[in-house]
Amino acid sequence: GVTLHVSKSKIRNCRAGNGINIAPSSGVGTVFISDSTITDNGVNVSSAGLLVRPTGGASANVSVSRTKLESNTNGIFADGSGGAGPCNISVKDSVLGGSSSNGIAISSTGGVFKALIDNTLINFNVGVGAAVAGAQATLTIGGSTITQNVTGVSNSGGTLQSFKNNQIAQNGTDGTPITAFPGP
Repeated sequence: GVTLHVSKSKIRNCRAGNGINIAPSSGVGTVFISDSTITDNGVNVSSAGLLVRPTGGASANVSVSRTKLESNTNGIFADGSGGAGPCNISVKDSVLGGSSSNGIAISSTGGVFKALIDNTLINFNVGVGAAVAGAQATLTIGGSTITQNVTGVSNSGGTLQSFKNNQIAQNGTDGTPITAFPGP
């Protein structure tokens, strides 16, 4: 049950790891990131500017606002492979760009991982702009622009939903059509 606030910070060049690693092993970790820049972090496809990887049934709630995650291996990677409990991520008014892998990737077959992106620019990622994988992973996108990625959006067995007010264009491949959010 720890809460962390990161505001008006620059986190960069953590080449041997992640910019911010949220990995509680018990309880619920809550993290608020705002008005920050997280760049040039990570060395392999499992690392990120912001990595969310709880273990042992722990959970995480993560809020990202007005933050640039640029030139990381992954901008944001939420990974439920370590036996995580439920996790919630929200990203608003931010940039997820220039990653050598994905802008944002949500992946879980265990704990329920839900992410919502609103009014965010996802661009210039070498992999996928917005990716979801695994039966327990959900990614919902609203009011966002996904452009100039190798692949715009991708769904590999998860739930990918849209509020139908996004601009997904000019990617190498725009990607998987996104199902409309069904409402409350």
